[in-house]
Amino acid sequence: MRLVLIILSVVKATTLLSQMPDEFSFTPNNSSGIFQGQAQIDSVYADGEDWIAAFDESGICCGASQLIVYNGISYINLIIYGDDATTAGIDEGVNNGEAFSLKLYDASTNSMLDYELDDELVLFQNWSSTNGTPIPSYSNTDDIYVFSSLQIGFDQYISACENGEGVVLNGGFPQGGTYSGPGVVGSVFYPSIAQAGEHSITYSINNQVANINALVHPIEVPEIVNQGPYCTNGEDVPLQASINGGVFSGQGVVNNVFKPSLLTTGTYLLSYEVVDTNQCEASTDDFFEVFQAPEVDITVEGSLLAAEVSVGSANEFLWNTGETLTSITALESGGYWLIANDGFCKSDTAFTQLKLSPSYISPLNTFNINYCSLDKTIEITNLQNTLTFSLYSVTGQKLIVCALSDCQKIDLNKFPSGTYVVVVSDKNRQFVRKINFI
Repeated sequence: MRLVLIILSVVKATTLLSQMPDEFSFTPNNSSGIFQGQAQIDSVYADGEDWIAAFDESGICCGASQLIVYNGISYINLIIYGDDATTAGIDEGVNNGEAFSLKLYDASTNSMLDYELDDELVLFQNWSSTNGTPIPSYSNTDDIYVFSSLQIGFDQYISACENGEGVVLNGGFPQGGTYSGPGVVGSVFYPSIAQAGEHSITYSINNQVANINALVHPIEVPEIVNQGPYCTNGEDVPLQASINGGVFSGQGVVNNVFKPSLLTTGTYLLSYEVVDTNQCEASTDDFFEVFQAPEVDITVEGSLLAAEVSVGSANEFLWNTGETLTSITALESGGYWLIANDGFCKSDTAFTQLKLSPSYISPLNTFNINYCSLDKTIEITNLQNTLTFSLYSVTGQKLIVCALSDCQKIDLNKFPSGTYVVVVSDKNRQFVRKINFI
């Protein structure tokens, strides 16, 4: 009882020192309960000149009282009024089930302080009308409610790329606090450490915190579609990647087009850089090879046409006559072309124009080829039994090869109908003839 009297005397003393702010005006009624506890500002007990008030969810002040200072401790003894059921249409206080908040008036700075935790306004539940006695949920006078005089905030937008540079954190206020969270080192946020995703970054000062979310975009590494290898005489290649809109660079690259003809044989680096839809820079590198294409010429000696490879190497030859040897014997005047192949790269087409003398007779013309379509046989009469007979399909597959002395009559019935190439040759020369049988 003595403690109650002392508190009442303090109330009278402090009431004379401080006037209730206008924002704390309220309407008393018969429905009420008392909120009790202790009040601090920045972890220091508030002054006896300070006021505390409760507000319902509609922003109506539901009661206000001056703090009671006893033995250096600032006590809250706040009567919170409910809504008067007898005054329909007028909101005087808290309804059952409605939340309320606390606001402290700091007389020394003439400022209003909301009661917040983690930068969020605290909404108290479980108000009840107790006929002017302590509300059970808020009847502990040892509970401490710390109000912050600092208007702490964290105002910074971060949308970064996973491979981007560190972002300096400078949006926390007031200054002097610390930053923490995934990817945070000192006052810098490193997206590459945090990795892709959404991350919460915290700014802390004087036991108060504020948070923001930092978004880190993943990086999709583009792939170069054109892999090669290429030939030195190859056609221009429009370069492509899995993500469009970027720029290719490297030797032999002009305006995103690769020109193999600008390079010699070797291994080269091709680079690609692109900015994706999140404005993130992505890049990739790839190595490719350029092979030397064979370069071939046609040498002419009388009716003998021979392939001469001047650059690179070749193991396959194709003449316009269908022959595939390194040399052929021309049987008539006209144009002759040749393509050489090393197994991967083909040469450019070599061409020569040949004019034979009208009196020229090829040594290979000393035999006759007779094809009988009735029994599908070939009969060869020859004055030089040193010649060789070969039969090829039009795709170049060798079907028969023998000395003319051993195969002067060949049965074609075992082969399907179609076009075939007959080749009669000696060491250096060939006679070629196409036959068709049904």
